[in-house]
Amino acid sequence: MSKTGAAIRFAAVVATVVLLSAGCAAGGAQAPSGLVSGRISSSGAGPIHTGMLPPPSEKVWDSSPLGSGGRLIVLADGIAGGLGLWALDPGSQWTALASTPDAAALGRTADGVAIAAGHQIDVRSRSGLSASGSVTTLKWPGAAPAAPIASLDSSPAGRLAIVTADEQSLDYAVAASDGTVTTLTPAPTQSFTPLVAWLDETHLLVLTTDNQQVSRLAVVDTGAQTMKPATAMGDLRVFALSSDRQTIAVATEAAIYAGPVAAFLGGTPPPPIAALDAAEVVWGLALDSDGSKVFALAGRMAPDGKVGALHEIGYASEDSGWTKVLDSSAPFGRALSQVYMP
Repeated sequence: MSKTGAAIRFAAVVATVVLLSAGCAAGGAQAPSGLVSGRISSSGAGPIHTGMLPPPSEKVWDSSPLGSGGRLIVLADGIAGGLGLWALDPGSQWTALASTPDAAALGRTADGVAIAAGHQIDVRSRSGLSASGSVTTLKWPGAAPAAPIASLDSSPAGRLAIVTADEQSLDYAVAASDGTVTTLTPAPTQSFTPLVAWLDETHLLVLTTDNQQVSRLAVVDTGAQTMKPATAMGDLRVFALSSDRQTIAVATEAAIYAGPVAAFLGGTPPPPIAALDAAEVVWGLALDSDGSKVFALAGRMAPDGKVGALHEIGYASEDSGWTKVLDSSAPFGRALSQVYMP
């Protein structure tokens, strides 16, 4: 399997969440067979109260692990027999919001979320997550890629960054508000996970693989048409960026980290906020608005390579360091991505 092929399987954990098998090498491994196992809602809608399992901290954090009014929006299965949007609210209650059977990726916008389905982007406001919003059809220069959209992010001004990926291809692009697409050059040709996020209106954060097959962060300057890999840290599997674009969270095979953007791009990486044991799989990172809370979809890998016991874990930054404030079992069996909504 190619390096990019291994990456796509991991991104689909997200479709299958089985890439991180015992003995896989950081950055390029064969994925074992089998799909994620887990509890799936039988009702397909309505609230499912899971509480916190177990209570992760005696400290009350803003009266909610998600912060006052904050929610996590997850694109996952278990709604009307297919994919849809779930919400984890400040009361640690899961609610099925809407069925989105054709969705392939979920990204955030300034006032809600963007859902990729085929070559259309459905932008929904935070008050209208349950119904289709403003839909834009992407206008590609030439033939549209056959691969689905695997990751997307919206800049503060509304420009979209897009990654299309499958076992054969990996392509990065940006799209204007009218859907006109421009292919990104340069861009990663191999990536452990196809992810993209806007640092500002002209700079994108991506994952790329260096000539030693080490997975690293990189910054693409869309104006100068340059890509600069970051050397501060390697063997990264996934990352996420806070909505104020000042804090990065990353996960390796062994730990989760979070800190200022500069620390990961050229400075000294911060110490880990949480260690991961050999059976624990983490993907779908999300940060709150100012990066003071980090959330991750997680599961445990069985000896046969299947991942189950899906749950949402959360950490909050305090004066003494990072504290675990959330551990909530998930009402779905596989999840593609998630975003934090203040």
